[in-house]
Amino acid sequence: MKKNLLILPFLVLGLLIIVYHEAIVEKIDELISPTDTRTTIAKVETFSGKVRFKKAQSLRYKNVQKQTELKDQDTLTTDENSTAKISFVSGFEIEVQPNSLVVIETPKKDASGAIQITFLKGEFTVLKTAAAGKIIVNKNNTFQDLAGRTPQKPVQIDLTTPVELIENIKEQEVVQAPLQKQKLEEKKKIVVEEEKKAPPKKPRETLSDEYIAQIVNSQKPFFNRCYAQHLRLKPDSRGQIHLAFTIDVEGKVSSVSLVNSTMSDPALEKCTMSVLERCRFRKFDGDPIVVNYPINFE
Repeated sequence: MKKNLLILPFLVLGLLIIVYHEAIVEKIDELISPTDTRTTIAKVETFSGKVRFKKAQSLRYKNVQKQTELKDQDTLTTDENSTAKISFVSGFEIEVQPNSLVVIETPKKDASGAIQITFLKGEFTVLKTAAAGKIIVNKNNTFQDLAGRTPQKPVQIDLTTPVELIENIKEQEVVQAPLQKQKLEEKKKIVVEEEKKAPPKKPRETLSDEYIAQIVNSQKPFFNRCYAQHLRLKPDSRGQIHLAFTIDVEGKVSSVSLVNSTMSDPALEKCTMSVLERCRFRKFDGDPIVVNYPINFE
């Protein structure tokens, strides 16, 4: 009987730990984790069902609470029966729909001060809008300004010459008043004559897709180092990181940005971006080239 009485407190303690283990782990994590000095860019105003979030440098998801703060590269996820209303400092409000996975990022140097919301999966509803250029949503590699504008997606440089442009105009049907049509024809003739008189221009040089792929693929040993660090924490992880970057005329890489990622690991994404930043291409005399490049990890 005495032995049973001695065991009883331990049984009760074990039961309490099982029931409240998530709350206990979260509290311990708060006590031992360093102070988070990142700026708050959004808050969870209300939610229904099970909604969880993960800080950028953490590997563990936590249950959200009302007024949970979201900061740069934090991830929020909803299950099949849950939603979350998120408000941003700019005044925007969205509702994240069920079965969604969202990453929120602070403005990049080349993003004109816009906060980027990347939907790795799921849907959303705009509840309240604010000024244009404040919130950019990246969904399925399509960028949309929540105020209604669609930012220009990076594309390869178009090397169409002025003469080709004129020929394209000639092939189009132009419906206009006779006087306007006559003026347009005169302008075409002037431009064509000037092109004929001008000395032949040296073709503008650029870098081929094959050459760019060759240089990026040569960095595979460095990408593998990043991936090896990731596999220590997630041995069975597979996925893709989709990056965008610019090659200037000196062959240097700039403006590396994350377009999309299925890896859910900011450290791996940052490491991969740093490898691209160190790439060097040959010099050329054309315009800077904007590249969209997916990197598979498997």
